[in-house]
Amino acid sequence: MRPSRRAGLIDVRGELYGTTVRGGANDAGTVFKIAKGVETVLHSFGIGKDGAYPQAALLNVGGTLYGTTHLGGAYNKGTVFTIVP
Repeated sequence: MRPSRRAGLIDVRGELYGTTVRGGANDAGTVFKIAKGVETVLHSFGIGKDGAYPQAALLNVGGTLYGTTHLGGAYNKGTVFTIVP
């Protein structure tokens, strides 16, 4: 599977946050941050209710980051997820 969209990075209080479409523990994508030059994986997506293959850019709403996945969820049509930095 090769999703056609890619997301960028966002800056939250001097730290960069983003997603990868592939990679992580299940090769289904990750959410990561880069702080002081060090990358940290915050979440590895899996197949199923968790969601898989994050697609769109993260959105910062009141300090909570929101994103979407291409697959997964109750009907395997994608999910909306949150990450608190």
